[in-house]
Amino acid sequence: MKVLIVDDSPEFLGYLTEVVKSQGHLVKTAVDGVEGWAAFQEFGPDLIMSDISMPNMDGIELLKKIRRENLDVIIILINGETTASYIKEAFDHKAQNYLFKPCELTDIIELLEKYSVIVKDKDMESNIYRFIKYKEFSIDIPSAIAYAPYVANYLINEADQLLAPEDKLGVRMGLLEIIVNSIEHGNLEISCEEKRAAISKGIQHLHKLYEERLKVDSLAGRKTNIHFSFKGGACVWIVSDEGKGFNFHHAIDPLNLTNLTAPSGRGIFLARMQFDEVEYLGSGSTVMLAKKVNVAE
Repeated sequence: MKVLIVDDSPEFLGYLTEVVKSQGHLVKTAVDGVEGWAAFQEFGPDLIMSDISMPNMDGIELLKKIRRENLDVIIILINGETTASYIKEAFDHKAQNYLFKPCELTDIIELLEKYSVIVKDKDMESNIYRFIKYKEFSIDIPSAIAYAPYVANYLINEADQLLAPEDKLGVRMGLLEIIVNSIEHGNLEISCEEKRAAISKGIQHLHKLYEERLKVDSLAGRKTNIHFSFKGGACVWIVSDEGKGFNFHHAIDPLNLTNLTAPSGRGIFLARMQFDEVEYLGSGSTVMLAKKVNVAE
């Protein structure tokens, strides 16, 4: 994966560059938004990690400029302040994720792992029908985390022509977050603390944790069900796992600063920024996601 890193701090730029290269990705760097824009045009990155506060052109302006020409590149904005207004503006202009300085190594590695698969396989199994008036299907997937990005790709391909071009990548990422949550925290009952502890030892330890949970008889057979329907001008995904659920009332406000910096709740926050409606049902093991769509006349 080709990664462009934009930051005016030499120390932080060097840190990010080292981490990204250590995960096997190609890296190009820039020290402000002006250089970042030139590098974007020359390098053609799959993913951009950009600071917000920079001279000449800040990260928000760079984001806006890129989105006027490209809706597919994944963009992660980074900021030293936990300011809700910055985060909201970033998502309003189609950023996919955010990090706060100093960035946790585990967070960076997790995002790189997740997005590299999306970049590699984002065009797989495309089977689009332009003039659909009604569509519905349901799939059950086992609790193997490796399936998550492929399932998100499949789901977005099935709805591709129904979604506005500027919404496709964001919806794909939102679905990925919810599917990963349903497998990790729902079916495999892995807590946020357990996940972060595993990643801190290396991404291979997280995969080992998955394997250990899949050997537990009471967890091994669990599945995530995803029901998709298109009707009434909206795509609706209902994602259900077989876990115990959780108290979602404490984690669904996307502009609550506590939620922005907390180790849990990120997936819910990201989903709420990408969909028109997000509603957790029952005990919290089922979530409904809705996105208004373009309907052919």
